[in-house]
Amino acid sequence: MACQRGEGEDGRPQVIKFDGFDLPTDGPMSSRKHGLIHFEHARYWHPEDEAFVKVYAQLGLHRYNLLEGTNIQFLHLKSYNRGMNCGAAPYYLSLFADCPDSGRTLPFHALVSENRIGCLDISVPIARPRCSEEQPRLCRPTYTCSPLPRWPSSEMFAQRRFYTLNEHELRNTDWVRLYLDLAHSTCDRGMTDSQLSDFYIEQVAIRSLSDADPPRLDSKSVVVYMVYKDLAKDRLGEPCYRKAIIRRVYEESSRSLTFQGKHWSFSEEKEKKKKKRQEEICTAQETFRCLRSLAFGDRCLQETWHPLFFDHSLISDLSEYYYYVILCFLCS
Repeated sequence: MACQRGEGEDGRPQVIKFDGFDLPTDGPMSSRKHGLIHFEHARYWHPEDEAFVKVYAQLGLHRYNLLEGTNIQFLHLKSYNRGMNCGAAPYYLSLFADCPDSGRTLPFHALVSENRIGCLDISVPIARPRCSEEQPRLCRPTYTCSPLPRWPSSEMFAQRRFYTLNEHELRNTDWVRLYLDLAHSTCDRGMTDSQLSDFYIEQVAIRSLSDADPPRLDSKSVVVYMVYKDLAKDRLGEPCYRKAIIRRVYEESSRSLTFQGKHWSFSEEKEKKKKKRQEEICTAQETFRCLRSLAFGDRCLQETWHPLFFDHSLISDLSEYYYYVILCFLCS
């Protein structure tokens, strides 16, 4: 938390604490002394930033609902302060939300910290109503970049570790759509709201990261698997089915939520498999060529592929062995 000097109501100097939110400013340049750039919704708004920044604000509110068991709804984004980093940066967001229970409009604060740029890898350590304090954190959030799990087989989806959402849950669980928008808007910041609305979710399954707990919609640490359709590509007659994996991890000591994920199309998946298969075939052909050189006494290739076998007294014995291997390979 930064501090700056100012004057109180009585004119006496006082120290004003600044936690990154609601920075008083007359323009986006005056906040640079705090290492932040201020953007006001009505005056200094970047239209190209609106889609993904709005998703960040909704994600902060989602963290609050998940941890506090509330159902507060996002209304609109007021302003945000962005770190001056060239790459990944923190976003201090000020927004308004609707509380259905009381019917009041609540000002909210949320902090979304990007861990990496160009992909879904962010943390949400703070989300709270304005002028309120969160429960104290035992420590600062820790960041670990571990590989995402592979896409499970159809047999694995039938196991008890997985839970597939029914049609009602799929259409009425707000964070399902939010996570898909998050996966796309973080990878491509130029995406607009209309482009994000072209994705139609068809199937969602979740897996709890805790083996002791069965997967539930309100589980704090889960992996979400999505199958969805790109309607824009479907209208053009192009391959339109896609997959996405989003991992949500809750850190109890810091009360931080971390999101990591990726998305890809079925056609990309087929191309990767085809390329991998071609690489395997090339490797097998090179291996076969090496074995053939040893079996049939091509000493130039023998010395190229096996520099340790310069003792030609061993070649005859090795040739008989590899010749047998090649025969087994051809006959299999």
